[in-house]
Amino acid sequence: MATLKQINTLIHRTVSPRMELVRGEGYHYFIYDDLDDSGVYEETPIMEPYTSGVAVDDWVGLAQLLVNEIEITDLMGDIRWLN
Repeated sequence: MATLKQINTLIHRTVSPRMELVRGEGYHYFIYDDLDDSGVYEETPIMEPYTSGVAVDDWVGLAQLLVNEIEITDLMGDIRWLN
């Protein structure tokens, strides 16, 4: 069973240093913080009360999906400004 710290270390190494998994009261949430570079800050709640309730690979995979979505949304905003 992995700890939150171990999961975040893996997320930072393999997905993005800007993404972090945080434990709330009875749930988790991902924070994507790139305010300094691109002005993007996102929080995504995950209604899972236990870190161990989700496999490590699934936490990392979910983080990757969220980063992809955030980056695509940010890119689409940039493209709209060019038109």
